[in-house]
Amino acid sequence: MRNYLLTYNTLNISIFNIFPAYRLRIFQIACSYGKLIGKFSKFLIMELHKYEVRMAQKYNNAQHKQYLEMIDGVGRRWIEVFEGNTEFYSAAYWDLLTGIWRADGPVRKTDALRYMTAIKSAHTASKYVDHSIMKGILIESDNPDDARSKLLVLSDNMREQLNIFFDAAVGSVRRANRAIDEKGPSPEDP
Repeated sequence: MRNYLLTYNTLNISIFNIFPAYRLRIFQIACSYGKLIGKFSKFLIMELHKYEVRMAQKYNNAQHKQYLEMIDGVGRRWIEVFEGNTEFYSAAYWDLLTGIWRADGPVRKTDALRYMTAIKSAHTASKYVDHSIMKGILIESDNPDDARSKLLVLSDNMREQLNIFFDAAVGSVRRANRAIDEKGPSPEDP
């Protein structure tokens, strides 16, 4: 088996000895996730097997474009959450804030650092957390159960903004699903 390398600036993911179908799926997920966040503009794949590239296409190009329109709209809405401030338009902030939103309550600071999966250094991850605290997006408090740790929660305003964001995102997915169905057959349909 060959070594596959996905690269985005300082992010390097090396994939060893993975079955070809899984390699392609990992690439598809990485590209979809990157497009959703908007920061992964280019992925390079080295030594991709020819038969992987030529897999049968399940959807037509009009359906693919509809998907991209939906993803672009979700990305634009993410920027609106931060009133146009594009510094929060990154995978790190997406992972951090959606992880804390998903927890739906206080999160230990050390756990929040692990939400940022593309960042391997706790020191670097803590810079994102500290910046979010400074901007009033996150609120830090003492942990009543462990004096050595801190707890993080989303500010009330940010939680409300993310609730509105996810409502709009789910609506976008539902509308895109209908539009994709109108643009051609779906392999899931009998």
